[in-house]
Amino acid sequence: MFSDPYTSEVLANERRRDLLHEREHDRLVRQALVQGNKYPYLYCRALTQLGRWMVAWGQQLQERYGLAVEAIELSMADQRGDW
Repeated sequence: MFSDPYTSEVLANERRRDLLHEREHDRLVRQALVQGNKYPYLYCRALTQLGRWMVAWGQQLQERYGLAVEAIELSMADQRGDW
């Protein structure tokens, strides 16, 4: 591809280095996945509880601010003439 052997060698070395980085990244990802599954039951329970809290907080926010947001949206639509 390149007539200059030095350029070819530099590009080949860069490619090898990139491949090594990719392999190391893949190895670390696999290692993290294996180690991350030591306590899947606790992890799933924690995420489930977090989801329940988020739903409850969202409902509380809608109850507290839902009408105010709706009124603001109606006011803005009226000002723009969207009606």
